[in-house]
Amino acid sequence: MHKRLLLRLLPALLLATATALSAAPVCAVIFEIELGDGGAVLSVRVARIQPLGAETPPKEIPSAFIDAAREEFGKLYKGKKPGHFFTYLYFDPDHPSDAHIDLAAPPTQGGAKGR
Repeated sequence: MHKRLLLRLLPALLLATATALSAAPVCAVIFEIELGDGGAVLSVRVARIQPLGAETPPKEIPSAFIDAAREEFGKLYKGKKPGHFFTYLYFDPDHPSDAHIDLAAPPTQGGAKGR
């Protein structure tokens, strides 16, 4: 499972080395997701806040971002099988309620399993 999480973080780490620092530190927020039947989002928990670059990430993620992320996850995983997995979104403190999903594609096999 740790290997999968590392693979999910790799794009964030690569972006950190290739992107100029912005005015506010953008970070990757790793979420722990639990899906129920039909892809219903049962729980969304911030598992980790990963800095991008040398900037110190925020100690806490605003509830507006978590609520927006939950809503986006509900759209993204609608109709998927139940499962438990980790995924991430980028958090920009300059836009604290913008949880635009930046995943390449939703899971294609077995719902959320194997992510």
